[in-house]
Amino acid sequence: MKIIVLAVTLLFTIAAVNAALNVCVDEYCGVTGAPCGHHGACALNYYCSEHNEQCEPSKGEDEICKSDKECLAGLKCINYGSNSLCKPKQTRHVYESCDEDYQCVGSLQCIGGACKTHTFRQCKYHEDCQSNWHCKEGECRLRIEPGKKCHFVNDLCTFGNVCAYNSTGYSEEGICMKAFSKSYGQSCYAQFGECNMADGLICSSRNGRTGSCSIPNESMYKCRDSTECDALWSVCECETGEKASDAYCKLKFNINEQCEKSYLQYLKCAETNGCAVDHDFTKAHQLHPESCLMTKCAMETSCFYSQCLSDEYQCGLPETMSKCPSSNVITIPPRTGGHKHNHTLDIERNEEKLNPKNDPNSELYKRPTPSPLPSATPESAQKENESSNIASSSTIKSLFIPLLLLLTTCLLF
Repeated sequence: MKIIVLAVTLLFTIAAVNAALNVCVDEYCGVTGAPCGHHGACALNYYCSEHNEQCEPSKGEDEICKSDKECLAGLKCINYGSNSLCKPKQTRHVYESCDEDYQCVGSLQCIGGACKTHTFRQCKYHEDCQSNWHCKEGECRLRIEPGKKCHFVNDLCTFGNVCAYNSTGYSEEGICMKAFSKSYGQSCYAQFGECNMADGLICSSRNGRTGSCSIPNESMYKCRDSTECDALWSVCECETGEKASDAYCKLKFNINEQCEKSYLQYLKCAETNGCAVDHDFTKAHQLHPESCLMTKCAMETSCFYSQCLSDEYQCGLPETMSKCPSSNVITIPPRTGGHKHNHTLDIERNEEKLNPKNDPNSELYKRPTPSPLPSATPESAQKENESSNIASSSTIKSLFIPLLLLLTTCLLF
């Protein structure tokens, strides 16, 4: 009996120690010398070095690299001769001037000083076609007009419209309709732009390709990495590679009217100026100063990226995106040490679980926004270290009771 009691006590102690130690460590905006476990822990135009696991300045054009993350915003790491170099890859669209193939988007090649294919209207990707066209069955065709049937996977509708879920057709046969026009509870495809974002709605991809327009609840899901979050809408707030016990999924977008309006203005400018739009918003090459979007729609592109992407630019915006006059981005100051997880979020999550609401304007569904802080100074660095010490002290206190219990049990037996 004594052995059983001792074993149970030991198991309880191990679990308690693991819970106390296994906390989420959020690291943001690291600059030269800051410790990091992944590229996301470093500030804009810094990357996490595999050599010493510290943030280092990103590499400029024609510098040797191993991955895209090592290059400055707007550049990609490509094979070039005997090395991999940071280059402005895929910034030129169909019929735009070029010098080499890597400058052209999609599968276009630099032929006779212009990006194009060997066969007229031949294509492999949507980007191979002009802005008001799309690629279908290897051929560039006009985008589909509103009210016409469309294939959710393969077709693109005219700018400002989406291939939306249509209950009368088969699973992938949709209908082109105005973007952001679906209301709460209506069936939808898991995509950006179908549900009314001004009402705080999205179409989650957690249940597959189709769902219904609803209030996002990603902050209710625990995660160890982003593979456990909704791939379309959220990321794990703690991408450290460790199995943190208190990490939750967080939205990648600001789900509000401002984001909806800036996206439509961005699409309108792209259509007017013949710029192709890649719907993978995180592709850095679109932000290169020489790209169509940044030369012809700099303000609209900057406003969309800065007002919609809540996670991508939390450390600041690239210089090419500084032209938005009404950007609401609040940046986190540079870091040279580590940041502990903000456990005040847990209180708000508990409130959500106890008092769920469907009101898109409810404060319960708004993630806390960090207050603007001054740049790092010796005084602020000292305060940061003091905060880390306090956090460490809290961890030690949380370990005290289970260890004391184990010691008492051992003495009794």
